[in-house]
Amino acid sequence: MVANVLDISDFRTERLIFECKYPAAYRFWDTAGTIASELMEHWPGLQPINVMPGNIGFQMPKKFVFSVEVGRSSITFFLPDATTAVAEESDLFFRTITKHIQISLIERLGLRFQCFKELSDRRSSACLLLSTGLLKLPEERVFGAEGDPVAAEVLVTFEGKGLGGTFKLASQSRQLNVELPPEFPAPENMKFKMDGLLLDVDLFTTTPFSISMVGVKEWIEQALHVFKRDVSKFLR
Repeated sequence: MVANVLDISDFRTERLIFECKYPAAYRFWDTAGTIASELMEHWPGLQPINVMPGNIGFQMPKKFVFSVEVGRSSITFFLPDATTAVAEESDLFFRTITKHIQISLIERLGLRFQCFKELSDRRSSACLLLSTGLLKLPEERVFGAEGDPVAAEVLVTFEGKGLGGTFKLASQSRQLNVELPPEFPAPENMKFKMDGLLLDVDLFTTTPFSISMVGVKEWIEQALHVFKRDVSKFLR
């Protein structure tokens, strides 16, 4: 197998997802409006996408979307180009929510990276994954099939006393079909197809801890450092 065929820089970061889980905070039902108002003051232009008794969701088009629930909150950044901003905005999001729902315990913090490298077709994607040496195939013919695999995937999870991580590398085919009304002066159906490799890494805490023991900005900055340091070890 060929070594060093992939590097983190080969992938485009499509999404960064910060998630916080906590014991059911029923106070959220009384403070949802206050939380939404405060976040809208900080981010003018926020648009509501979901407003329910146990779940509110807002988006900043093409930038991020967030959701707040009784037992979890998350914010997803699209095509982030400044990791410092991700840490700072996630910290403000976290502090605003926890201030109003008044929780004292965090069950889980997580930062998930979803990255993609576009390739010519799904067979090329599978072959590139296999060339990393992360997955070993039998040398003899299997399943009565000939030729190279058309899909491949590697998934591994580590859990320590306080921190854990999941690494996933998989060939992926994406397809989007858009059906337009007949009055539009365009083809009735537009199809978009993309093949490539998905790099999906989730870094998370493994044990509950007091909210006073964590600074979200610092935790995310450390997770960003760990991602850059350790993911490349899988691709050697």
